[in-house]
Amino acid sequence: IEIPQWLQENNINVNDATFTPYYDRSAIAIHYRISIETVSECQTELLRVTAIDIRSMERLPNLEETFLESTLPTEPQIESQPVDIEKSTADELIAQTREQIVERVQPKIDEIHQEASRAADTEIEEYRQMQQQRIEELEEKKTRLSDQIQDLSESIQQSSDEGDRVEALQKRKELNSEYEDVDSELEELRHRREQGFPRKQREIRERHALEVVVSPLTITQIEYERGELVLELEEGTVTRSLTLGYGDGVGITDELDCEFCHQTLGEHNSLRTIQEGLHCSQCYSN
Repeated sequence: IEIPQWLQENNINVNDATFTPYYDRSAIAIHYRISIETVSECQTELLRVTAIDIRSMERLPNLEETFLESTLPTEPQIESQPVDIEKSTADELIAQTREQIVERVQPKIDEIHQEASRAADTEIEEYRQMQQQRIEELEEKKTRLSDQIQDLSESIQQSSDEGDRVEALQKRKELNSEYEDVDSELEELRHRREQGFPRKQREIRERHALEVVVSPLTITQIEYERGELVLELEEGTVTRSLTLGYGDGVGITDELDCEFCHQTLGEHNSLRTIQEGLHCSQCYSN
């Protein structure tokens, strides 16, 4: 019998816990693999289980843990047999639980997305610096070619030898052609820099974009007993009996409220005392 978390962080003793089963219920446990991938590589794979009561469609977190523990190779084999589940029923269950599974792993997805975004930002900045270096190289080359062309022009004007003038004219023509090529490439790079290199940014962002693939691996039908759990509590000279809905492997199925502030007891709001009634930790501390 699992004692609820909200009853474990106080000075209240549980003298007795008695579970009386009243009826059997069926639940479905679906084992999912969640692959978080980029275009270039698989980032990570997660395995998660969701368990829901077939009748109420209520999620059963404790049963998920119980089911996972029972599938460990170190645990004794549980009694099982094949069960036929209609495809339409399985598809409906998967449709209803797939989004829940994604929500549960969303923090991990967000973490990987942030890492991928940072990696993309770094790659874009490295590319920008590389292109800036290329622009500076071209600017230096353009200046150097301009000086060489100017020197040749002066040489042509001053030369009296026909052969030297023809050779210089040919050389200046070649340098002018090279100058135009450099100037064209330089203007193109400057224009792309002003725009922020959109094509390269798009290519890098697409390569680091995430794809989340949710694949159901197994569907298991689980039979469990549901009934009432009677807890006999003691704190000093005060005793109190609590009767709560309970499921075997599921845990407490009823919510219990503080008798003073009417807040629901739970993981972050434990039962503080039973001296003058059920008193929760939040309003007791105030």
